[in-house]
Amino acid sequence: MKKTLLVLLSLALAAFLLAGCNAGTETGKEEVKKSAYQLYTEASQTLADAESMDMDITGTMNVVMEETTLAMTMDGNIKIVKKGETDMDMSTDIAMSVMGQNVTTIAYYTNGYYYIDVSGQKMKLAMPMEEALAESNSKNLDFPETSIIESSSTTTADGTLLSFTIDGNVMTDLVDDQLKSLEGIVGTDDWASLNAKFNSLVYEVTLDANGVLKSYRIIIDMEMTIEDVLTTMSYDLTSTINSINNVTITLPTDLDTYKEVTL
Repeated sequence: MKKTLLVLLSLALAAFLLAGCNAGTETGKEEVKKSAYQLYTEASQTLADAESMDMDITGTMNVVMEETTLAMTMDGNIKIVKKGETDMDMSTDIAMSVMGQNVTTIAYYTNGYYYIDVSGQKMKLAMPMEEALAESNSKNLDFPETSIIESSSTTTADGTLLSFTIDGNVMTDLVDDQLKSLEGIVGTDDWASLNAKFNSLVYEVTLDANGVLKSYRIIIDMEMTIEDVLTTMSYDLTSTINSINNVTITLPTDLDTYKEVTL
């Protein structure tokens, strides 16, 4: 489970890091990149400033480990409600299909604990996020202009489609740096031992006619070493924003019955 948390955290941070970046200013062809990225940062700032969010996710993940290939699909919903700058409530309801087996995981985060219900097995894990959220909110990440290999902005019938191809080496360095700032949070302490590397990353953003972010898609190819075995992963996730602000989360009344576990 610990290795799984590490993988999921790295992928989530990839999206976070892109949302917190700033492009530089250059001339000629580089202005096309700045124009696309400026549209993105303006739209993502609205999302970052929201007090709450409701979004659906769907995606696929393929993991290759020696002669074994593991294919997974996932569909679900995530709700986040901020509680000031350094706390939040979160609920996730994710259905996954792995090797023909269907697993539904319902999880909540509140008051420093992560609660997980996997097909009726209920566990809780201490995961204080105050320091991590404070660090994330205060960190100003500078995404180098040279790391954007290619970008485009295309007008559609419903709005605008933005696309960015990102240098995998730069993303690897950004995630490594961010995880160092989260030292002590479950799932991050032995990240360095995995020798994780992003080979490529494509980010697609859909804006509506008013420039409001509607959906974003992340396509990642990466590799890491798990128990001395080189493991490659391809990951394709699309998140669709249903609403921001005015989102509420109803927590279960039996959270005190979840069995506490440690990793």
